[in-house]
Amino acid sequence: MAPRGCIKARKPPGPDVSEPKLVSSFPYDGAVVKPGIVVLRLTYDLPMACPVLLKPDRAFSNPCPYPLAASMVSKDRRTYLAICVVRPEVRYGMWLDATGLAGQHLDPRELRFTTSSDEMVRVIRDAIAEDPVLQKIAAVSPDAFIPALPMEAGLAPDPNDSRKRTASAKRPSH
Repeated sequence: MAPRGCIKARKPPGPDVSEPKLVSSFPYDGAVVKPGIVVLRLTYDLPMACPVLLKPDRAFSNPCPYPLAASMVSKDRRTYLAICVVRPEVRYGMWLDATGLAGQHLDPRELRFTTSSDEMVRVIRDAIAEDPVLQKIAAVSPDAFIPALPMEAGLAPDPNDSRKRTASAKRPSH
């Protein structure tokens, strides 16, 4: 089963059809990112019929287990987003497979990244701010993706997270 956002590829018009290339991603291969919500972004040089099929790398944790309920594609079909949740201090990895509109395939490519021990990103708007490219797209064209990004959605506060306690949780003992 293909992820949401896939359409049927057309037959190639001729032998000169180029293979799609991944031109940028967030996180990029080898990056260190904050834990919590990560908006995985894959941007290609050509419009894609199926922007991505994520296959887990068995040696690493899968940041975006299938099926992805929160995935979307840009209206020009060149950028794919998936809203993923990652834990602190974990190494993640996945294989990317994508199909262009003319049926041409991206060479399989691996994407690996690690999460830090920083405070968790809990709101999609903050996750977008971690990626300068996506932040610019969202500012210039907030309706660039189908469906639209749920900017205010996020994770519930973790009552067991000892790294951030509110002032009311630190009551002085008398």
